[in-house]
Amino acid sequence: VLLLGQRLLTDNARLFEAKKRAARLRVLANGLPAGSPRRVCLEGLAAPVTTRVLKAAMIPLGWLLGPMMLVFLWLPERVDPAVWNADPGGSVNILAEIDGEFTQPVSLEIPEPLGLETGSASSRSVPPIRRELEELRAEWRDGNDLETYPWEVQAAAEHAREGLLASLDAFLRDGVPPQKLSWRLRVPEGGAGSYTARLAIPGNAPQDFPLVFGPGHPPAPVDFTNDQGPLRSLSVQYPRPLTKRVFWTPLVAVGGPAWDFGWLGVYLLAYLAVMFGVKPILRVP
Repeated sequence: VLLLGQRLLTDNARLFEAKKRAARLRVLANGLPAGSPRRVCLEGLAAPVTTRVLKAAMIPLGWLLGPMMLVFLWLPERVDPAVWNADPGGSVNILAEIDGEFTQPVSLEIPEPLGLETGSASSRSVPPIRRELEELRAEWRDGNDLETYPWEVQAAAEHAREGLLASLDAFLRDGVPPQKLSWRLRVPEGGAGSYTARLAIPGNAPQDFPLVFGPGHPPAPVDFTNDQGPLRSLSVQYPRPLTKRVFWTPLVAVGGPAWDFGWLGVYLLAYLAVMFGVKPILRVP
């Protein structure tokens, strides 16, 4: 596309002819003694052509730089080994951060053939932290019978009790911080594919999220945030691969080292091959 743009947006015919003549001048200059006036003159005539051709190549790049950068933003998120989907046959952790004041049961619904680990319940609740702390505060306010102790001990105990009550009141006044609930899923060996799981929260809209395994589908997001309702965030934690993943190691087939070209190496090889192959066809300098 860049070469087509260069051919259509610049004076390509004149530049092509100028490059040919500059190449001929360089050939003539190389046959002359270094530093001779004639060689300096020939090289001076040929030098501006290279700069002019480079400027012409920048014109389509200026128009298409944005779309080209989008390619480099998309490729790492799709084909880089670091973002490849987890293989089936392992376990996946689902971690949900719930408002600490919300104590109703939260349920995880998963499609077959996925399933929960043995002994893991699909419904879980945040511990009733506020209720237990309020009961503890009531006990502290009732005080203890310290009349049989010296007044110094009574004064120290009263001071400690007031400090603990003030700290507890401040904590309850600010609200219980979000708490985390987790589920562990098992994925069968033949479970490659894309699935939609759901986190059901009473009185609120459910949170649907994808679970993807194997190379047949694009990578899916693993972190989700929610500013409404008791659900604060949701994350999917896939297992790490047991072996290092490589993109392309062509030298292994011919007995060479296992050097990974990576997606960028493949991109550059394809880019250079296309560029040098298309240039003579389009007659672009």
